[in-house]
Amino acid sequence: MTKLDSETTARLLQAEVATFVGIIIDPVDFHVMRRLTSFPFDDYSTYIHHIEDLLRNNAAQGRHTIVALFDPEGYAEFCGERSLDPADTANRAYYTATEAASAAHLVYDGQDLEQLRRSLTDLAVNHATWEFASNFLLSLGNCADCGHAVGQDAHATARGLLAALLGQAEENSTIHLVCSVAVERQSLTAQFHVGRETGDGLTGADEVEALRFATLLAVGLATGGPGGLSMRITPSGGNSPERIHGWRILHRLEPLTAGEVFDAYCTNRDTGDLIAPESGVDYCAGFDLPEDTEIPAHGH
Repeated sequence: MTKLDSETTARLLQAEVATFVGIIIDPVDFHVMRRLTSFPFDDYSTYIHHIEDLLRNNAAQGRHTIVALFDPEGYAEFCGERSLDPADTANRAYYTATEAASAAHLVYDGQDLEQLRRSLTDLAVNHATWEFASNFLLSLGNCADCGHAVGQDAHATARGLLAALLGQAEENSTIHLVCSVAVERQSLTAQFHVGRETGDGLTGADEVEALRFATLLAVGLATGGPGGLSMRITPSGGNSPERIHGWRILHRLEPLTAGEVFDAYCTNRDTGDLIAPESGVDYCAGFDLPEDTEIPAHGH
């Protein structure tokens, strides 16, 4: 057995250790961090340049790098709750590897920084939506009449609806679902993208994305809306037009007419002006779904 020299051993070990990098993506947040005496940067563009160099160097050395959003306000709360000194650089690393990385993070695989920033922002919004929706469902408690957990029943119904929707798409197609719900003066959105092969096979299904989608749909079902759900089906091969179906979210999914789907996609919500329809897209009515995909009545 060949004995490795210390430099080679160190390099091999470094490749096995994941590196967490917290990125400040907002110049305003950057200026907040500048209040800390230990923060080494005065200029945002210089900071971004050094972050890019760090990520590229890690990739060149074969290091597994996990990138997360660094939220200065969240960091201040983190330190306050634990009586930690926010100026201590070790505490910033601690925060990144625990709180930040558990919320919204991704693996760096050579993306440019602008792409990373967009992806991390989307992840953060998705995580916040799911967290709010989950807590909202829990807050609904149990039904006074039957004793069932209202949120759990709604979530079970939402999962059944998701399966029913995916089952209606033809084989060898991709499906993109968008769910929008207004609750407690907030407008929340979740998306789910998946491919359907022959039979019941699905490709590219992200279980976390599916869970988030079902959770937000459950909120709409439990509250009775207002909200809506759209389903875009893209057949493979490009020989058939894409189809967009739509539903209104009540305590069930109520199919929209083809005209209502067209109006939803081809009308500017702010001005009411018409928007040109997409080429190669058919705007279709929603279809009926099984009767058992309606949230049970709870007397609320």
